[in-house]
Amino acid sequence: MDVSLQSVENFYAIGDFPSRQQERAILNVLKATLQFPTTPEWKATNLADVLGSVWDIFIGVVRCIPPDHPWQDSLLQTLDIIRHWEGPFSWDEDGDEDLTEQAIQWKNLNSFMARLTRRSFNSGIMYGLWEIRRALEEPLEKGPDMECWLWVASEWMIQCADVSAGWMAPEEEVGEDMLRIHKGGSLCKDIDPLGIERWEFWKERFASFAADAENLQLDDAILGRIAEALETMRVVEESGEAVDDDRMVSDFTESGEPREKSGELREESWVHVSAEQESREQDGRGQESDQAESQGQEESQGQENRGQESRHQDDGEQESLEGESNKLPLFEAIAGHEPESTAVVHSLSGRRFKYGELLGDVARTRDQLLSATGKTSLNGERIAFLVENSYDYVVTLLAAFAARSLAVPLSPAFPAAELQYIINQSQAAIVVNSAKFAGRARDVLATGLEYQPAQLEIRKHLGGGPHEKIELEDVDFGGAGMMLYTSGTTNRPKGVLLPQSVLTAQARSLIEAWEYSSRDHLLHVLPLHHIHGTVNALLTPLFAGSAIEFLFPFNPSVVWSRLAAPLVASPQPNNKNNNNDSNDSNTTPPKEKITFFTVVPTVYSRLLSSHKDLPPDLSEAARDAVSPTHMRLAISGSAALPTPIKDAWRRLSRGTVLLERYGMTEVGMALSCGLRVADRVDASVGWPLPGVQARLADLDTGAILPEGPEGRDRPGEIQLRGPTIFKEYWRNPAATAKEFVPDDESPTNRNGTGNESQNTQRDAGRWFRTGDVAVRRAVSGAGAGAGQPGGEGGAQPWAKGDMYFILGRKSADIIKTGGEKVSALEVERELLSLDEVSEAAVVAVPSGKWGQKVGAVVILNRDVVPEGARWSPMDMRRALRHRLANYKIPQVLRVVDHIPRNAMGKINKKELVKEVFADHFSEDEL
Repeated sequence: MDVSLQSVENFYAIGDFPSRQQERAILNVLKATLQFPTTPEWKATNLADVLGSVWDIFIGVVRCIPPDHPWQDSLLQTLDIIRHWEGPFSWDEDGDEDLTEQAIQWKNLNSFMARLTRRSFNSGIMYGLWEIRRALEEPLEKGPDMECWLWVASEWMIQCADVSAGWMAPEEEVGEDMLRIHKGGSLCKDIDPLGIERWEFWKERFASFAADAENLQLDDAILGRIAEALETMRVVEESGEAVDDDRMVSDFTESGEPREKSGELREESWVHVSAEQESREQDGRGQESDQAESQGQEESQGQENRGQESRHQDDGEQESLEGESNKLPLFEAIAGHEPESTAVVHSLSGRRFKYGELLGDVARTRDQLLSATGKTSLNGERIAFLVENSYDYVVTLLAAFAARSLAVPLSPAFPAAELQYIINQSQAAIVVNSAKFAGRARDVLATGLEYQPAQLEIRKHLGGGPHEKIELEDVDFGGAGMMLYTSGTTNRPKGVLLPQSVLTAQARSLIEAWEYSSRDHLLHVLPLHHIHGTVNALLTPLFAGSAIEFLFPFNPSVVWSRLAAPLVASPQPNNKNNNNDSNDSNTTPPKEKITFFTVVPTVYSRLLSSHKDLPPDLSEAARDAVSPTHMRLAISGSAALPTPIKDAWRRLSRGTVLLERYGMTEVGMALSCGLRVADRVDASVGWPLPGVQARLADLDTGAILPEGPEGRDRPGEIQLRGPTIFKEYWRNPAATAKEFVPDDESPTNRNGTGNESQNTQRDAGRWFRTGDVAVRRAVSGAGAGAGQPGGEGGAQPWAKGDMYFILGRKSADIIKTGGEKVSALEVERELLSLDEVSEAAVVAVPSGKWGQKVGAVVILNRDVVPEGARWSPMDMRRALRHRLANYKIPQVLRVVDHIPRNAMGKINKKELVKEVFADHFSEDEL
C-alpha cells in the first residue's frame, strides 16, 4: 500500500471553519487507509509498514487541526481504531525536531496528545511532563518562544492535571529508568521529582509568570491559559481524584468493537459520522452543525424543516429540568445533602447552621404560619416577609414553600409606601417579620392598607440543633413559588409569579452551566428581594449543597478582610453592623476559602478602589484570595460590566476573568458566557443557558432574524421561552398578554436557538418579549464549536454558535437620533474607557431637531481632572472621535457628583433625564 505524506500537503490551508470539501478530503484519506482491504496473512507481513504509513498521515493531519476545533474528537476516535488494529503503535521519537518548525503546529500536536492522554493513552503523560519541565523548570527568555512553551505547558495541565497528579505519587517504588524520565529541570534539581513539592513548584511558577505578565509582555490569551491551568490544578486538589491506569478506558474493546458509553462520547466512530453527514447532504439537510454531530445529538424525524434551530439536550436532560415527581425537588435535594455540612454561616458572628437541621426548622416555621393565619391550608396564598439576610430569611422563604404558598420577599430599604403597595397588590395573607424589623412592620401595617393581613414575628434561630430526618413528604408543588416585584424603573412594580417548577428549572440550569457543588463556599453580599440574590446566590446553592455565607450590607473593607481571612493570621474585623449574634457563645469567625462570588459591577468597582488602602499584608492576601488559584468563579451581572472594571479586576486578581451573564426578574438567568476563559468574551453575555430558547426580533418589523451570517450584527429584541420563564404578572393580565407573543409556525419564525425543553407544554406556543436589544456575532475561538465539547478543559456543550451582545433597553438605551439608532451601552463603554471618566450614563435627550440627542452624564476621575479643572464637551468629542462614529458621540454633556442607582446598581434613565436635563430642548448642540 503506497501512502505518503503527500496526501496531506494541502491540509495546511485549513482555517478555523473549513469547508465541507476540505473536511471530506481529510477524513477520506484516513477512512480509505483504515478500510484498506487486507487478509490476516497480508497483515502479518505488512502490519509494521502499514501502521507506520498511517501514523505518518495521522501526524500530518494532527499538526494542521487547531486545538479548539470540533475535528479533534473525530481524530481521537480514529486513534482508537488504529490502536486496536491488531497491533500496537509507537510515538515517532525522531520527529520532534521536524515538528518545531512552526509554533502553531507544535501547539496543535501537543494539544492533541494531551487530549489523547486524558482520554485513553495514560503513558502519554511522559510527553506532557517533558513539556511542563521545559516551560516551568528551565529558564525562559522573554519573547515568542516563552509564550509557546507556556501555552503548551498550560494545555497539558488543563487537559491532564489529574493524570499528572496520579503519576506524581506512584503507589509502587519506581526504577532508575523511570526516575531519569521524571528528572526535574535545572530550577528544581533539589525537589523530589515524584513528590507533591514538584506540583507546588509548578503552581508557583505559573503564578509568577502571571504576576510578572506586564514585564514579560504576556498577552491576555496566555494569561487566560495560565489561569485555566491553575484552576484545573485547584479542582484536582480539592477532588482528590488523580487518574490511574484503571480509569483510562478506550472507546473500543480488546476485540476492536465499539464500547458501550453512557458519557460524553457517542458509540459510533468518525467513519459513521462521515457517512451520516454525506447522507444528509444528499437529502438536502446539510445545514445541521458538524459539531452537533460529533457530540452525538439525535435529531428527530419531525424536525426536518426547522431551519437552523439547534437543540442542545437529549430527552433525559430535558426531563431533568422538568422534575420527575410532584414533590418539591428543593426539599428532596436538601434531605440528600450531608447532614453535618454547612448550609448557612453568618460571616460577622461565625454562627453556623447545618443542612441536617434546616428542614426541621422549616417544618416548625410552616406550622407557625398556619397557626398565625388560623387556616388549615395556605395553598397559593401570598406570604410577605421582612427578614434580614440570614438563616432566618432562608427558613422563612422555605417555610412559605412548605406551606405551598407564594413567598413575597420585602426589602427593608423600601419606603413604607412602596411596601404597602406590594402588600396590597399581592393581597398577602400574612406579613412575617424578624425581631430586627418588628417596628418597621408595625409602621407599615398601621395605615395605608386596603385590608388587614395577619402578622407573625418569627423567633431567632441560634443553630446547633440536632439532625432531624424530616422529608416533608406531604409537600408537593401545589401553589408554591415566589413572587418578586420588578424594579419599577419604567412603571409601577409588577409582581412576577415564579412557580416552583420555574424556580427548579432555573436552579438546575445554573447548576449545569456554572457547576455549583457541595465544595463551593459562596459569599453573599446581595439584597434578597431580587432574582440575583435569591435564585443565583441562595436557592441554587441550596440545591447543590453549597455553603452560603451572609455578609450584608456590603462594605468593601470588610469584604476584603473576609476574602483574605484564609490566607492571613490576623483576626476578623469587629462587628460594625450591631449584629446581636456576636454576643453568642460557641461561634468562630469563618476562615473557609471563598470559591464563588456573584455580584454587580458597582461592587467590583468599589472593591477595586478600596484595595489600594489596605495594609500591605492584607492587600497581598486579598489578591491571592480572588486569584484563579483560590476563587473558582467570579460573576458580574444585573448591569453592564464596564471594560475598565473587567480589565482592572483581571490584573488585580492575577488572571481571574469575570464571567458576564444576562437575566431579569421574569426569566431568571437566560444567557451566559462559559466557564472556559476563552468563552468569557469582553462585552458579550454568551449563549442561551440550558433549558432556554432565544431569538431576536427586528426592531422595526418584528420579523425574526435568521441564525448564521445573514442575521449577524443586526439588532433585535431578545425573545425567550422555556421552562425557566415566569408564569404571569400577578393580577395584571393586560401586561402579561402584552409581553408574550405567540409562536408563528412559519419556517421564517422557527429559528430560535438554545437548550430548550421539548417537554414543556405550558410555554410551547409563546415567547416572552424582554424589551432588551442585542446583536449576535461569531467569535473565533469561543464556544463548543471551537474546542473539545464538554468537560476536561473544553467548552460546555450548551455554549454553542454565535454569541449575544447586549445593546440596552429598547425603551431607554436605544437612542434614535437623526434617523440613526445608537446603543447607549456602547457609548457608555467607550466613555468609561477614558481616564478622565469615573462613572457614566448615556441617555436620550429630547430634541426638536433630531428627535433625540445622545446625552452623557458623567462623574469625573479627580485623580486625572483635578477639582476646579474643566472637562468640556469639546474635550469629550476629541477623546471619542477615534472610538465612535460621529453620530454616536454625545451631543450634550453634564458633569455631576452623583448618579442615582437602585439596590442592584441600575439607573432609572428617564428620571435622570428629568433631573439633569431640565431643558429637554436645549440648544447646546455641538
